[in-house]
Amino acid sequence: MNVTHITLERLHSFDSSKVAKGEYSLAVARQEAATWPSQEVLDFAAERSRLLHRLAEEDGVEVRAWGEVDGEIPREVAEIVLGLAPAVVAAAATIIASWIARLGFDKRRKGDSPETVAGVKLTDSRGRTLELGIRDGFTREQRADLIRDFLDRDLAPA
Repeated sequence: MNVTHITLERLHSFDSSKVAKGEYSLAVARQEAATWPSQEVLDFAAERSRLLHRLAEEDGVEVRAWGEVDGEIPREVAEIVLGLAPAVVAAAATIIASWIARLGFDKRRKGDSPETVAGVKLTDSRGRTLELGIRDGFTREQRADLIRDFLDRDLAPA
C-alpha cells in the first residue's frame, strides 16, 4: 500500500466539523511522508498552510474557522470552514476547483506547488461529502462541475 493511499483513507474517515447552512467544511490531506517525525512532514504541513492562507487572501473567500491548519503538530488532515452565500456558489465552485489545482493536483502552471496535498473532502450542512484525490483523473473544469453540483444540492430544499 502506498503512502498516498493511507493518507486518503485518513481523509475519508476524517470527522468533519458540523457546519451551518451556507458553511462548508474543506478538509485538506497533506502528502504522507516516509517517516514521522521528519522535516518532510513539517514541510508538507507548512506548505499546505501557506497555500490555504494565500488562496483565501487572493480570492476573498470567507474562512470562518482555520481549525488545525496552523497548529504546532502537523496533522495529516487539516480543515477550514468556508462561508458561502447562495449568490456566490457558482463562482465559489470555480474558485475551490482552482484551489485544488493550485494545492498540487495540477502542475501545469509555473510556480504552483508540487504534490503537497493528497486529497480534499468538502462537507455541507447536511453532512454530505464530496472527496477528490490527487490522482482522480478529473480536469479542473470537471472538478468545478462536481463541486458546483455538490454546492447546489445543499441549496435545494431538504
